[in-house]
Amino acid sequence: MPPFTIRPTEAGESLRVREFLAGIFGTGIDAPSLRLDLIRWKYYDARPDWAGSRSYVLERGGEYAAHGCVWPMRLFGVDACQIIDWAGAPKAAGAGLLLRREIEKRVTVSVGIGGSEDSRKVMPRAGYKTVAAFRTFVRVLRPFRQFGRRTEPTLLLRAAKTARAWLWSLPLLPRTPAGWSVDAVTRFRDEDLDTGAVRSPELLNYLMACPAVRMHGYVLRKNGQIAGQLLLADVDSQARIADLQLTAGEREDWAAAVGLATRLAAQNGASEVVAHSSFEPFSDALRAAAYRERGSEPVFVKGAWGDGAMPPLHITPADYDDFFAIRPGQPFAT
Repeated sequence: MPPFTIRPTEAGESLRVREFLAGIFGTGIDAPSLRLDLIRWKYYDARPDWAGSRSYVLERGGEYAAHGCVWPMRLFGVDACQIIDWAGAPKAAGAGLLLRREIEKRVTVSVGIGGSEDSRKVMPRAGYKTVAAFRTFVRVLRPFRQFGRRTEPTLLLRAAKTARAWLWSLPLLPRTPAGWSVDAVTRFRDEDLDTGAVRSPELLNYLMACPAVRMHGYVLRKNGQIAGQLLLADVDSQARIADLQLTAGEREDWAAAVGLATRLAAQNGASEVVAHSSFEPFSDALRAAAYRERGSEPVFVKGAWGDGAMPPLHITPADYDDFFAIRPGQPFAT
């Protein structure tokens, strides 16, 4: 039997990769997550923090046995990544884990968030440790707009969930604190970022180019000075806080930024806003702005800080694939 080999795929293999993933995930090739333009953007479009293809396969005899896509991250100055679209063929036992270990050698720190029940069982055996919780929050803005798009099986259940959403929508939108303002941008420039910014303009523009959702970019200002950057992603009538990075880490700054993000989502016509946070100042600001916590997933880390000594993590959906995930039949988080 020939040995396994690992290699990056090429853009010309998009159709073959899509067919392999559809077979493993049990979806049709027309699944939203397998759109060809999305595959090309995720795997092959240039981004500043990774050279070349980010799609890797483990092969044996020319047949795919496993696939994984590198989603690069930068944690406290260290190269890191998550592995998305991770799948192994059932007939090639252990191929998925073998591929993961090979990809992990290319970075200093590997990160995983949530995952299926099976993958969560695998992570500790693969050397990962749980270091944080990635919490989901939602703020209802227009509950009655949701009613016609709900997918619950009965009218009574749709009505009950709409009534609950109405109750959750009653708190007033947060006020914009004095001195804070926002500039909408279609492309980020060097002058839109502070010198210590976590994201580069090139990376922000790569994220803005996601073909699966409608992206909005903003520069936040406090007393005329750059205070941070915000990305909102529109998925139908749901807005997602895809990324929020602040120059200063004061709690009142997080509260102001969440208020601005919520108001911007409302102005864009969203019926609800979804946010994810692993960082307590951000989580506290969301709670104070009447966001409801709707669950959490473990954050796994392997590498330089796998011993639990890692500083508090601020991970956002821009650090993996959640901000552009399309879930047919699940249009809302409420």
